[in-house]
Amino acid sequence: MAALLKQRLMCVSSCANVLLNNATVLAAAHNHPSGNLLPSTMDDALTQRIKKLATLCVCTFIDHLIVTDGAYYSYREEGRL
Repeated sequence: MAALLKQRLMCVSSCANVLLNNATVLAAAHNHPSGNLLPSTMDDALTQRIKKLATLCVCTFIDHLIVTDGAYYSYREEGRL
């Protein structure tokens, strides 16, 4: 439950930053210290929330990246955006 609340607060904060800075493009990135590149269900839910946020803020959501030591996972490159 705490993780979901944290996601929602991050989305609200991101929306404010997008609007205040007149952004036209939005990207998200976070790390997986475990080294596991595969997105979790929480990562998928976050990606969908950010996608909706970008639509509401009238900007383009270009990618959500998951970064590990020496590798990354791109939702765009995997055709999931």
